[in-house]
Amino acid sequence: MTNATTRILLLFVGLILPFIAFVLYFASKPLPVWFPYAAACYFFACIFVFPTLKKRVLAGVPAPTPEEQKAQNISGARALRRLGYIWLIGPVFYVLSGGPIRNPWWATVLGLSWAGFLSWISFHEAKKLDVKARQQTAV
Repeated sequence: MTNATTRILLLFVGLILPFIAFVLYFASKPLPVWFPYAAACYFFACIFVFPTLKKRVLAGVPAPTPEEQKAQNISGARALRRLGYIWLIGPVFYVLSGGPIRNPWWATVLGLSWAGFLSWISFHEAKKLDVKARQQTAV
């Protein structure tokens, strides 16, 4: 794992750890009424704070070498392909289990279309990363 990857992982764990500790504290007790609202606010705050903190954390990290960049692109493409397959698992199970078209029918169609779109985007981005890695090899 590179230094930058370790820093990002530590930042992510640092943002999620307080929420996990709070949930574990209330695991045996009833949750307060305000907890779902606080949890939603915390997650949205993390979504907006993470990019800012990421820039600060990575400010001192040197740029990766071309070999490291190529390896990251190949690894990223592989991960995106896996994500594309994961997006397809839900609709496949739904269809194979004889999933009924629920009322309203458009909700089922919308859900299946959304899963297909996310899967397509994953494979499309993986292809772009593969092309980028091949171009780095040719240079």
